Amino acid sequence: MATRDKLARYAPNLLTPPQAFLDEKLKLFNMSSENFQKLDPLIICQLRQGVVVRPSMIKPKLIDIVSHQSVVNPGTIDELKELAGVPNRAFATAPKQVPVQYGIESREIAALPSPISIPRLAPQAKQTFWQASHNILRGPTDPKMLASPGYKQVAAAMLKLARNIPVFLAPDLIVCDKDVVTFSGFGALYFNNVLVYGSGQIVLGRNTTLHAYQIKRV
Repeated sequence: MATRDKLARYAPNLLTPPQAFLDEKLKLFNMSSENFQKLDPLIICQLRQGVVVRPSMIKPKLIDIVSHQSVVNPGTIDELKELAGVPNRAFATAPKQVPVQYGIESREIAALPSPISIPRLAPQAKQTFWQASHNILRGPTDPKMLASPGYKQVAAAMLKLARNIPVFLAPDLIVCDKDVVTFSGFGALYFNNVLVYGSGQIVLGRNTTLHAYQIKRV
C-alpha cells in the first residue's frame, strides 16, 4: 500500500491503457488480470547504488519479485515476434520502416540441416542460422517464407529455443533523476507506464524487449 501511495505524486503523467490493449498484453505475458491488479508499481527513486532486476532476484528488495514474474511459451512465430521481436502488423502500418536485414543467399539457408541442432552446426552454418533468426524475428514474415527450405528449419529451432521465457510485469515503472535500473535475464517486460525523470536510466539485457502503453521522459 505504501508503494501505491508514493505513486500519487506521479499521477499527472500516468495514462490508463484501454482495457482491450491491456487484456491483449496480459494474455501475451501469461498473467491474469486479477493477479496483475495486485502488483505494486516499481519506483526507483533516490537509490544511487542502482537497482538490478533478474529472474527471482531484485537488489535492493523493493517488491516481491516472484509475483511479478511469469513464464511464456510461444506456440507460433507470430507469438514470438509479438513478445520479443517486431510483429508483422507493424510493417502493415509502416511498410518503409523495415529494420536492417541480413542478406542471406538462398543456397546458404537451404543448406541448413533438418532438424537444426545449434551446437552441432559448423561456424558458417551457425552464422547463417543466427542471421536468419534475426530476419524472422525483426523483419516481415509470411507463411510462404516460413515454409521455404531453410527458413522452415530455422523457425522450428527458434520455437524450440523459446521455451519457458521469463517475463516481468508491473503496472508502472518510475525512474527518478540520477537513478538507474537494470533488467537482465528476461525475454520481455510489460508496464502500463514507463516514466523516466531527468537523467534517470533504464538498462535492458541484450535480448530483453520492453512493452508499455506509454514511455515518457519527463
